[in-house]
Parts: sequence; structure tokens; C-alpha cells
Amino acid sequence: MDWLTRLAVLLTLQGFGISARADLTASPPRLSADQTLVRILESLQGLSLGGPDLTTRIQRATQSFLGQPYLFGGALGEGSAGHFDQSPLYRFDGFDCTTFVETAIALALAADPSDFHIKLKTLRYREDRADFVTRNHFVTQQWNPQAQLHGFLRDVTRSIGGTRTQIATSRESIREWFQNLPPRSIKLAHASAQEKTSRLIEIRQAGMREEFAARPIEIDYLPNALLLKEELKIPSPAVLNIVRTHWRPRAQKNRNFGTDLLISHQVLLLKENGRTFIRQASSRPQHHRSVVDMPFADFVKELSHTPKVVGVNIQQILNGN
Repeated sequence: MDWLTRLAVLLTLQGFGISARADLTASPPRLSADQTLVRILESLQGLSLGGPDLTTRIQRATQSFLGQPYLFGGALGEGSAGHFDQSPLYRFDGFDCTTFVETAIALALAADPSDFHIKLKTLRYREDRADFVTRNHFVTQQWNPQAQLHGFLRDVTRSIGGTRTQIATSRESIREWFQNLPPRSIKLAHASAQEKTSRLIEIRQAGMREEFAARPIEIDYLPNALLLKEELKIPSPAVLNIVRTHWRPRAQKNRNFGTDLLISHQVLLLKENGRTFIRQASSRPQHHRSVVDMPFADFVKELSHTPKVVGVNIQQILNGN
């Protein structure tokens, strides 16, 4: 029973002169991910799956995530049956920037729990199976195209910026990223050190596929200086991909990341009651390394002071195929 019910029971017993002990300060039982999923989807009842309600659905679906921690080193995996990573297939008690965005989209577009599972899987994997190798790890080469293919996103950067739209270019090597994966990438609940080492060798071999070879990439972006000027043109809801040039993630514990990246962060842009704001899972200390809201103007100011960030790529969130 919840704490209000326990309080009522206690007062009733005391009214009859019956002594009772109850810890009214105890926190309510923590809900499982499945229970939380049901509760979130229940909160969306009455809102249409598409059209003008989409922003409200995303805002409401993710409201309870505010304050949840940013999880370093990978927030999600392939579940208990995962061959390389047995982290949860989904969770609501912590995120990184991309798992937050894809969880929000899947929740907002889901008709029921089964539909949420399908949509999240479609966003995260290129094949009809949950596997580390088929996961969309790279935003520009994998995540964006997959979301666009299935009707979840549409790149509207150029339609907003017109001739002022810029193109960022780089060379990404998913293969080199695989070859530099550290041992901690293998997350198995019950495996010996020898078995984990064997899986690490296996995953690096899988990363040698031709599809992961180094290749030139490019992406449209709206320069930082134009973002506030074009705020009214940016649709809601949208995913903003933060574009950095000549940037490679910082090495951790002597690990070489293996490749440069064009996209360093992803956030949600929402408009509600005349205000434009950003909702994101942030790793920044000033955001308490958690899920936060911030006014769009403050977000743009922060971008302008972030090294090598040149602008944002704008993806309108759609209803999916």
C-alpha cells in the first residue's frame, strides 16, 4: 500500500485504541521498469499518437525523468540474453544523451507496452535482433539514417537555414572504434575473466566488417549565431544533434576512442505555452550530470562557449511508419 493508505490505516487503528507501528517516512517501493512503463503510457491516455499532441506526449512521458542521473559507459544493452552486453534493454532510472532521446521518442509514439518495445528496437538496431554489433552506435552514419528510414525523423536543417546552412565533414571509422573497445565494454552477469576476454576478441573481429570501414561523412547544420534568429522556424518536437568539427571524444583510462565524431550530443527541443526549451540527459557538472530542462536561449549560449561546436543539425520528430 502507498504511504497515504498506510497513514489512514494507522489513524483508524489508533481511533479504536489499537496500537500499531508504521514507518511513515519510508519511501514507497521502487517500481520496476515494466511497472514504470505501464504508468507512463497510462499518463498519455487521451492524447493522440500524432499531430499537435506529439509535443505534449513527449513532454509528459519524460517529465518524471528530470533529475535522473546521466550514466557513463553505456546506459542500455541487449538484456539478459545479450551476447556481449547484458545491460537492460530499457530503463527509466538513468540515461545517456542518445538513450534518453530514443526512449522519449519510443514512449511518445507507443500505443501500448508491446509497441514501445518494437519502436525502441527499431530505433536502436539495424536488424530485427538486439545485438551489440547491429546497434546504432554512431549518430551520423547509423542512428539518424535508421530513424529517418522508419519515419521517426526528418532532417529539416536546410529548410530552416536555406542558403545559410553549412555542411560539416569528417571521416569516421566505426571499425577503429570497435578495435579500441576496452574490456569494460563486455558486460556479462555471470562470466569468467577468460570468457569476457574471448567475447572482446569476438566483438573486435565482428567490427572488421566492410560496412564499418572508415569513410567520409557530412551533415547539414545551422550555425550557432543563427539559432535564436531562426527559433520560430524550428519545429516541435525535434531532436537537435550538436555538431563538432575536428573532434574526438576524450580518452578515458588510456583508451583511444579510435575515430573522430561529428555529433557529440543529442537533445530534445520542445515548445509549450509560448516557451522553447531543451530537455536533455547532460553529463555536465553544472547540470548535476542528470536529465534537465533549460531555456533555449541558455542552451544556445552554452553551445557558443563549447570548444569546436559549430552548430546544430535539426531533426523533426514524426509519427513513424
